[in-house]
Amino acid sequence: MNSLKVLKKAIALLAWLFTWPYRSAIFLWRKGALKSAKRKIKYQSYLLAVGNLTAGGSGKTPHVIYIIDWLFKHKVNSKLATLSRGYGRQTSGFLEATNQSTAKDIGDEPLLIYKRFDESVTVLVSEDRHKALKFKSNLYSYIVLDDAYQQLSLSVNLNILLSNYTLPFYEDTFLPLGRLREHKSQAERADCLIFTKCPNDLSYSKRKELYEKAKVYLKKNTPIFFSSIVYDELKPLKKEFSNVIIKNAIVVCGLADAKLFIDKVKSEMNVLKVYDLKDHFKYNKVFIKKLVESYNSSKEPSETAIITTEKDIVKLLNSEFDSLIDKVPIFYWTISVDFGEDAQSFHAFLNEKIP
Repeated sequence: MNSLKVLKKAIALLAWLFTWPYRSAIFLWRKGALKSAKRKIKYQSYLLAVGNLTAGGSGKTPHVIYIIDWLFKHKVNSKLATLSRGYGRQTSGFLEATNQSTAKDIGDEPLLIYKRFDESVTVLVSEDRHKALKFKSNLYSYIVLDDAYQQLSLSVNLNILLSNYTLPFYEDTFLPLGRLREHKSQAERADCLIFTKCPNDLSYSKRKELYEKAKVYLKKNTPIFFSSIVYDELKPLKKEFSNVIIKNAIVVCGLADAKLFIDKVKSEMNVLKVYDLKDHFKYNKVFIKKLVESYNSSKEPSETAIITTEKDIVKLLNSEFDSLIDKVPIFYWTISVDFGEDAQSFHAFLNEKIP
Protein backbone atom coordinates (compact mmCIF):
# COMPACT_ATOMS: atom_id res chain seq x y z
CA MET A 1 0.00 0.00 0.00
CA ASN A 2 2.85 2.37 0.88
CA SER A 3 4.55 1.62 -2.45
CA LEU A 4 1.30 2.52 -4.25
CA LYS A 5 1.19 5.89 -2.48
CA VAL A 6 4.81 6.53 -3.41
CA LEU A 7 4.06 5.66 -7.04
CA LYS A 8 1.07 8.02 -7.13
CA LYS A 9 3.15 10.83 -5.65
CA ALA A 10 5.90 10.18 -8.20
CA ILE A 11 3.39 10.29 -11.09
CA ALA A 12 1.85 13.46 -9.66
CA LEU A 13 5.31 15.07 -9.52
CA LEU A 14 6.01 14.04 -13.12
CA ALA A 15 2.63 15.46 -14.17
CA TRP A 16 3.45 18.73 -12.42
CA LEU A 17 6.86 18.88 -14.13
CA PHE A 18 5.34 17.95 -17.48
CA THR A 19 2.76 20.75 -17.33
CA TRP A 20 5.08 23.34 -15.79
CA PRO A 21 6.23 24.84 -19.14
CA TYR A 22 2.61 25.26 -20.25
CA ARG A 23 1.50 26.75 -16.92
CA SER A 24 4.50 29.10 -16.98
CA ALA A 25 3.63 30.20 -20.53
CA ILE A 26 0.04 30.91 -19.45
CA PHE A 27 1.30 32.97 -16.51
CA LEU A 28 3.73 34.98 -18.66
CA TRP A 29 1.08 35.45 -21.36
CA ARG A 30 -1.39 36.88 -18.85
CA LYS A 31 1.27 39.23 -17.50
CA GLY A 32 1.95 40.46 -21.05
CA ALA A 33 5.51 39.17 -21.01
CA LEU A 34 5.09 37.17 -24.21
CA LYS A 35 4.95 38.83 -27.62
CA SER A 36 1.81 36.87 -28.56
CA ALA A 37 -0.04 38.43 -25.62
CA LYS A 38 0.51 41.86 -27.14
CA ARG A 39 -0.96 40.97 -30.49
CA LYS A 40 -4.23 39.32 -29.57
CA ILE A 41 -6.09 39.35 -32.86
CA LYS A 42 -9.67 40.48 -33.36
CA TYR A 43 -11.74 39.28 -36.28
CA GLN A 44 -14.83 40.56 -38.02
CA SER A 45 -17.01 37.60 -37.02
CA TYR A 46 -18.49 37.24 -33.55
CA LEU A 47 -16.50 34.35 -32.06
CA LEU A 48 -18.01 31.90 -29.57
CA ALA A 49 -15.54 29.45 -28.04
CA VAL A 50 -16.75 26.18 -26.52
CA GLY A 51 -14.15 24.25 -24.60
CA ASN A 52 -12.94 22.75 -21.36
CA LEU A 53 -9.93 22.39 -19.09
CA THR A 54 -9.72 18.64 -19.59
CA ALA A 55 -8.73 16.23 -22.35
CA GLY A 56 -12.19 15.39 -23.65
CA GLY A 57 -15.26 13.81 -22.14
CA SER A 58 -17.30 16.94 -21.41
CA GLY A 59 -19.65 16.77 -24.39
CA LYS A 60 -18.30 19.64 -26.49
CA THR A 61 -19.77 18.50 -29.80
CA PRO A 62 -23.43 18.22 -28.68
CA HIS A 63 -23.13 21.63 -27.01
CA VAL A 64 -21.62 23.13 -30.18
CA ILE A 65 -24.60 21.67 -32.07
CA TYR A 66 -27.01 23.13 -29.50
CA ILE A 67 -25.49 26.61 -29.87
CA ILE A 68 -25.45 26.45 -33.68
CA ASP A 69 -29.12 25.42 -33.61
CA TRP A 70 -29.90 28.33 -31.27
CA LEU A 71 -28.13 30.75 -33.61
CA PHE A 72 -30.07 29.40 -36.60
CA LYS A 73 -33.35 30.01 -34.77
CA HIS A 74 -32.56 33.36 -33.14
CA LYS A 75 -30.18 35.02 -35.59
CA VAL A 76 -32.20 34.47 -38.74
CA ASN A 77 -30.49 35.28 -42.05
CA SER A 78 -27.08 35.37 -40.38
CA LYS A 79 -24.29 33.30 -41.92
CA LEU A 80 -22.89 30.71 -39.53
CA ALA A 81 -19.77 28.58 -39.43
CA THR A 82 -17.93 26.34 -37.00
CA LEU A 83 -14.18 25.96 -36.78
CA SER A 84 -12.12 23.26 -35.11
CA ARG A 85 -8.73 21.66 -35.36
CA GLY A 86 -10.24 18.54 -36.91
CA TYR A 87 -8.68 16.19 -34.40
CA GLY A 88 -7.98 12.69 -35.70
CA ARG A 89 -8.09 13.56 -39.40
CA GLN A 90 -5.46 12.23 -41.76
CA THR A 91 -4.98 15.53 -43.57
CA SER A 92 -3.42 18.82 -42.56
CA GLY A 93 -3.91 22.51 -43.22
CA PHE A 94 -7.07 24.50 -43.77
CA LEU A 95 -10.09 22.67 -45.22
CA GLU A 96 -13.80 23.32 -45.65
CA ALA A 97 -16.25 20.42 -45.44
CA THR A 98 -18.07 19.36 -48.62
CA ASN A 99 -20.55 16.60 -49.37
CA GLN A 100 -17.56 14.49 -50.41
CA SER A 101 -15.70 14.92 -47.11
CA THR A 102 -14.96 11.90 -44.92
CA ALA A 103 -13.86 11.61 -41.32
CA LYS A 104 -10.35 10.97 -42.63
CA ASP A 105 -10.47 14.36 -44.37
CA ILE A 106 -11.87 16.60 -41.64
CA GLY A 107 -12.22 14.51 -38.46
CA ASP A 108 -15.18 12.68 -36.95
CA GLU A 109 -16.72 15.52 -34.92
CA PRO A 110 -16.64 18.16 -37.72
CA LEU A 111 -18.21 15.61 -40.08
CA LEU A 112 -20.87 14.79 -37.50
CA ILE A 113 -21.79 18.49 -37.27
CA TYR A 114 -21.84 18.84 -41.07
CA LYS A 115 -24.14 15.84 -41.45
CA ARG A 116 -26.38 16.83 -38.52
CA PHE A 117 -27.27 20.13 -40.18
CA ASP A 118 -27.75 18.52 -43.61
CA GLU A 119 -24.70 20.37 -44.92
CA SER A 120 -26.36 23.76 -44.27
CA VAL A 121 -23.66 25.00 -41.88
CA THR A 122 -20.12 25.79 -42.99
CA VAL A 123 -17.65 23.52 -41.22
CA LEU A 124 -14.00 24.57 -41.25
CA VAL A 125 -10.96 22.73 -39.90
CA SER A 126 -7.46 24.06 -39.39
CA GLU A 127 -4.64 23.49 -36.90
CA ASP A 128 -3.97 27.20 -37.27
CA ARG A 129 -7.22 28.92 -36.25
CA HIS A 130 -5.79 32.31 -37.28
CA LYS A 131 -5.18 31.13 -40.83
CA ALA A 132 -8.78 29.97 -41.20
CA LEU A 133 -10.22 33.12 -39.63
CA LYS A 134 -8.02 35.34 -41.77
CA PHE A 135 -9.61 33.89 -44.91
CA LYS A 136 -13.17 33.33 -43.67
CA SER A 137 -14.14 35.63 -40.80
CA ASN A 138 -15.39 38.41 -43.08
CA LEU A 139 -17.90 35.97 -44.63
CA TYR A 140 -19.71 34.95 -41.46
CA SER A 141 -21.63 36.79 -38.76
CA TYR A 142 -20.94 34.10 -36.17
CA ILE A 143 -18.27 31.42 -35.90
CA VAL A 144 -18.49 28.76 -33.19
CA LEU A 145 -15.00 27.63 -32.19
CA ASP A 146 -14.96 23.99 -31.11
CA ASP A 147 -12.37 23.23 -28.41
CA ALA A 148 -10.83 26.71 -28.43
CA TYR A 149 -10.65 27.52 -24.72
CA GLN A 150 -6.85 27.29 -24.88
CA GLN A 151 -6.57 29.57 -27.95
CA LEU A 152 -5.38 32.56 -25.93
CA SER A 153 -4.20 34.60 -28.90
CA LEU A 154 -7.75 34.81 -30.26
CA SER A 155 -9.94 37.72 -29.22
CA VAL A 156 -12.99 35.61 -28.40
CA ASN A 157 -16.30 37.37 -27.78
CA LEU A 158 -17.86 34.64 -25.65
CA ASN A 159 -15.98 31.89 -23.79
CA ILE A 160 -18.17 28.94 -22.77
CA LEU A 161 -16.50 26.48 -20.40
CA LEU A 162 -17.80 22.92 -19.98
CA SER A 163 -17.16 20.57 -17.08
CA ASN A 164 -18.30 16.97 -16.76
CA TYR A 165 -20.69 16.60 -13.82
CA THR A 166 -19.21 13.24 -12.88
CA LEU A 167 -15.73 14.72 -12.43
CA PRO A 168 -15.91 18.50 -11.92
CA PHE A 169 -12.80 20.38 -13.02
CA TYR A 170 -12.04 21.52 -9.46
CA GLU A 171 -11.76 17.87 -8.31
CA ASP A 172 -9.61 16.79 -11.24
CA THR A 173 -5.84 16.65 -11.49
CA PHE A 174 -3.28 16.94 -14.27
CA LEU A 175 -2.63 14.29 -16.88
CA PRO A 176 -1.71 11.45 -16.63
CA LEU A 177 -3.22 10.93 -13.16
CA GLY A 178 -6.31 12.91 -14.11
CA ARG A 179 -7.69 14.61 -17.21
CA LEU A 180 -6.70 18.25 -16.67
CA ARG A 181 -4.60 19.81 -19.41
CA GLU A 182 -4.79 23.27 -17.84
CA HIS A 183 -4.87 24.41 -14.22
CA LYS A 184 -8.32 24.75 -12.65
CA SER A 185 -7.59 28.42 -11.87
CA GLN A 186 -7.92 29.13 -15.61
CA ALA A 187 -11.67 28.67 -15.28
CA GLU A 188 -11.69 32.38 -14.52
CA ARG A 189 -11.44 33.11 -18.26
CA ALA A 190 -14.95 31.71 -18.77
CA ASP A 191 -17.98 33.91 -19.44
CA CYS A 192 -20.18 31.05 -18.27
CA LEU A 193 -19.75 27.52 -16.96
CA ILE A 194 -21.91 24.54 -17.91
CA PHE A 195 -21.89 21.35 -15.88
CA THR A 196 -22.61 18.71 -18.52
CA LYS A 197 -23.98 15.15 -18.46
CA CYS A 198 -25.98 15.84 -15.31
CA PRO A 199 -28.65 13.33 -14.24
CA ASN A 200 -32.18 14.41 -15.09
CA ASP A 201 -33.14 14.33 -11.43
CA LEU A 202 -30.26 16.49 -10.20
CA SER A 203 -31.24 17.70 -6.74
CA TYR A 204 -31.23 21.30 -5.59
CA SER A 205 -28.68 20.46 -2.88
CA LYS A 206 -26.30 18.91 -5.42
CA ARG A 207 -26.70 21.90 -7.76
CA LYS A 208 -25.88 24.22 -4.89
CA GLU A 209 -22.85 22.15 -3.91
CA LEU A 210 -21.46 22.25 -7.47
CA TYR A 211 -22.20 25.95 -7.75
CA GLU A 212 -20.49 26.87 -4.47
CA LYS A 213 -17.36 24.84 -5.21
CA ALA A 214 -17.03 26.05 -8.79
CA LYS A 215 -17.61 29.77 -8.23
CA VAL A 216 -14.36 29.99 -6.24
CA TYR A 217 -12.50 29.62 -9.56
CA LEU A 218 -14.71 31.89 -11.66
CA LYS A 219 -14.95 35.63 -12.15
CA LYS A 220 -17.50 37.27 -9.90
CA ASN A 221 -21.11 36.77 -11.08
CA THR A 222 -20.17 34.26 -13.78
CA PRO A 223 -23.38 32.30 -14.49
CA ILE A 224 -23.40 28.53 -14.01
CA PHE A 225 -25.78 26.25 -15.90
CA PHE A 226 -26.58 22.54 -15.81
CA SER A 227 -27.29 20.34 -18.83
CA SER A 228 -28.11 16.70 -19.52
CA ILE A 229 -27.62 14.38 -22.46
CA VAL A 230 -30.82 13.08 -24.05
CA TYR A 231 -30.83 9.95 -26.19
CA ASP A 232 -33.22 10.80 -28.98
CA GLU A 233 -33.54 8.22 -31.72
CA LEU A 234 -31.97 4.89 -32.59
CA LYS A 235 -31.43 5.03 -36.36
CA PRO A 236 -30.35 2.32 -38.80
CA LEU A 237 -27.31 2.94 -40.95
CA LYS A 238 -29.27 1.34 -43.81
CA LYS A 239 -33.03 1.67 -44.26
CA GLU A 240 -33.56 -2.02 -45.02
CA PHE A 241 -32.89 -2.77 -41.35
CA SER A 242 -35.49 -0.31 -40.04
CA ASN A 243 -37.89 -3.05 -38.96
CA VAL A 244 -35.36 -5.16 -37.07
CA ILE A 245 -36.52 -5.87 -33.52
CA ILE A 246 -33.37 -5.53 -31.45
CA LYS A 247 -33.10 -7.68 -28.35
CA ASN A 248 -29.34 -8.14 -28.28
CA ALA A 249 -26.60 -5.59 -28.86
CA ILE A 250 -22.94 -5.55 -29.72
CA VAL A 251 -21.79 -2.14 -28.55
CA VAL A 252 -18.97 -0.24 -30.21
CA CYS A 253 -17.94 3.31 -29.36
CA GLY A 254 -14.87 5.54 -29.43
CA LEU A 255 -15.52 8.23 -26.84
CA ALA A 256 -13.47 9.95 -24.16
CA ASP A 257 -16.22 9.08 -21.66
CA ALA A 258 -18.35 6.16 -22.84
CA LYS A 259 -20.06 5.21 -19.57
CA LEU A 260 -23.28 7.13 -20.23
CA PHE A 261 -23.69 5.57 -23.68
CA ILE A 262 -22.88 2.02 -22.59
CA ASP A 263 -25.24 2.31 -19.60
CA LYS A 264 -27.99 3.55 -21.92
CA VAL A 265 -27.65 0.55 -24.26
CA LYS A 266 -27.55 -1.85 -21.30
CA SER A 267 -30.78 -0.35 -19.98
CA GLU A 268 -32.57 -0.96 -23.28
CA MET A 269 -31.31 -4.36 -24.47
CA ASN A 270 -29.19 -7.37 -23.70
CA VAL A 271 -25.55 -6.48 -24.36
CA LEU A 272 -23.50 -9.39 -25.73
CA LYS A 273 -20.17 -7.58 -26.15
CA VAL A 274 -18.72 -4.12 -25.69
CA TYR A 275 -15.92 -2.57 -27.75
CA ASP A 276 -15.01 0.47 -25.67
CA LEU A 277 -12.44 2.10 -27.94
CA LYS A 278 -10.22 5.12 -27.41
CA ASP A 279 -11.53 8.55 -28.35
CA HIS A 280 -11.36 9.30 -32.11
CA PHE A 281 -10.57 5.65 -32.82
CA LYS A 282 -9.55 5.14 -36.46
CA TYR A 283 -11.64 2.34 -37.93
CA ASN A 284 -9.90 -0.07 -40.30
CA LYS A 285 -10.77 -3.25 -42.18
CA VAL A 286 -9.16 -5.49 -39.58
CA PHE A 287 -11.34 -4.13 -36.80
CA ILE A 288 -14.49 -4.05 -38.98
CA LYS A 289 -13.99 -7.73 -39.81
CA LYS A 290 -13.61 -8.49 -36.10
CA LEU A 291 -16.80 -6.54 -35.36
CA VAL A 292 -18.77 -8.32 -38.09
CA GLU A 293 -17.51 -11.69 -36.85
CA SER A 294 -18.87 -10.86 -33.39
CA TYR A 295 -22.26 -10.27 -34.99
CA ASN A 296 -22.15 -13.40 -37.16
CA SER A 297 -21.22 -15.61 -34.21
CA SER A 298 -24.05 -14.32 -32.00
CA LYS A 299 -26.68 -16.91 -31.05
CA GLU A 300 -29.64 -14.90 -32.34
CA PRO A 301 -28.37 -12.76 -35.27
CA SER A 302 -31.93 -12.00 -36.44
CA GLU A 303 -32.57 -10.20 -33.14
CA THR A 304 -29.08 -8.76 -32.75
CA ALA A 305 -27.60 -5.49 -33.98
CA ILE A 306 -24.42 -3.48 -33.67
CA ILE A 307 -25.16 -0.33 -31.68
CA THR A 308 -22.87 2.67 -31.94
CA THR A 309 -22.79 6.44 -31.58
CA GLU A 310 -23.38 9.24 -34.05
CA LYS A 311 -19.72 10.16 -33.69
CA ASP A 312 -18.66 6.65 -34.67
CA ILE A 313 -21.15 6.15 -37.47
CA VAL A 314 -19.65 8.93 -39.59
CA LYS A 315 -16.42 6.94 -39.68
CA LEU A 316 -18.28 3.93 -41.05
CA LEU A 317 -19.55 6.03 -43.96
CA ASN A 318 -16.58 4.93 -45.96
CA SER A 319 -16.74 3.06 -49.25
CA GLU A 320 -13.90 0.72 -48.23
CA PHE A 321 -16.17 -0.76 -45.53
CA ASP A 322 -19.32 -1.14 -47.65
CA SER A 323 -18.80 -4.75 -48.69
CA LEU A 324 -17.95 -5.77 -45.13
CA ILE A 325 -20.99 -4.28 -43.39
CA ASP A 326 -23.56 -4.52 -46.18
CA LYS A 327 -25.46 -7.43 -44.56
CA VAL A 328 -25.07 -6.29 -40.96
CA PRO A 329 -27.73 -4.31 -39.04
CA ILE A 330 -25.91 -1.31 -37.60
CA PHE A 331 -27.76 1.33 -35.60
CA TYR A 332 -26.59 4.60 -34.08
CA TRP A 333 -28.09 6.67 -31.29
CA THR A 334 -28.52 10.39 -31.86
CA ILE A 335 -28.21 12.62 -28.82
CA SER A 336 -29.07 16.18 -27.88
CA VAL A 337 -28.51 18.55 -24.99
CA ASP A 338 -31.28 19.47 -22.55
CA PHE A 339 -30.87 22.39 -20.16
CA GLY A 340 -34.10 21.52 -18.34
CA GLU A 341 -35.08 24.26 -15.90
CA ASP A 342 -31.97 26.22 -16.93
CA ALA A 343 -33.03 26.52 -20.59
CA GLN A 344 -34.76 29.88 -20.20
CA SER A 345 -31.91 31.46 -18.24
CA PHE A 346 -29.27 30.06 -20.63
CA HIS A 347 -31.15 31.43 -23.64
CA ALA A 348 -31.47 34.78 -21.88
CA PHE A 349 -27.71 34.74 -21.29
CA LEU A 350 -27.07 34.07 -24.99
CA ASN A 351 -29.50 36.81 -26.00
CA GLU A 352 -27.77 39.28 -23.69
CA LYS A 353 -24.24 38.43 -24.84
CA ILE A 354 -24.70 37.82 -28.58
CA PRO A 355 -25.63 40.86 -30.71
